[in-house]
Amino acid sequence: MAVRLNLGIAGVLCCACTQGPADGGLPARPASQPDVASVAESSSGPAPAELRGAQRGSSLEPGMFHLRDLGPQPDGAAHYVASVEASPRVCQFELVIVGGKVRDGVPFSIAQATLVRRPAADCAAFLKVLAKRLAFTGELPRPKPVERLSASIAILGTNQSRRPAGEIGGSFSSTPPGHWTAAKLFLADGAAEVFLNIDAHDGVGEFSIKDEDYAAAVVTELGKILLPDAG
Repeated sequence: MAVRLNLGIAGVLCCACTQGPADGGLPARPASQPDVASVAESSSGPAPAELRGAQRGSSLEPGMFHLRDLGPQPDGAAHYVASVEASPRVCQFELVIVGGKVRDGVPFSIAQATLVRRPAADCAAFLKVLAKRLAFTGELPRPKPVERLSASIAILGTNQSRRPAGEIGGSFSSTPPGHWTAAKLFLADGAAEVFLNIDAHDGVGEFSIKDEDYAAAVVTELGKILLPDAG
């Protein structure tokens, strides 16, 4: 079986979470929180530029998206609007995460996630770029669109710094600390898995490959939200 793992993210399960156990939720962007670079510089000198994360206003790597935090929700959920400015048409979708609680002896937490379609959004161009990043080949599938797509999500590590890792996305480390949360999304009742990584502080997120064998299933599931409604 051909496998392409993002080893940096997978390694979070073994070591990164020991720096700070996940609390089951995704951190919102605090108004007074310093950026990744200043945190790293105060602890161990200037951080390499590639470890400072995608800063606000910077161009995004293929397959990444901007993230706007809608603030605390009555049910305690984290609620974001994702967007891709480079798309030739308006590309937006919502991401809602209701956090779980860490169990004793378990270095990660399980939460519930929902991807929500935005009215008149068209993310076909974004999905085409993302599909290549996920090792999908061929024409994009045309699944029946849905308004909401439910999934489980494992929060693998928080306070991570991200280093670009070419076409597979980013690799993550807790040294120096950063603002990224590394997570894995389970779609289609676990039949499709993809990494979903979020930096709420700098307003950016990404999907990245878990295993090329999941490519078709992941692209099909995401297509239910990202592709325009033909009707």
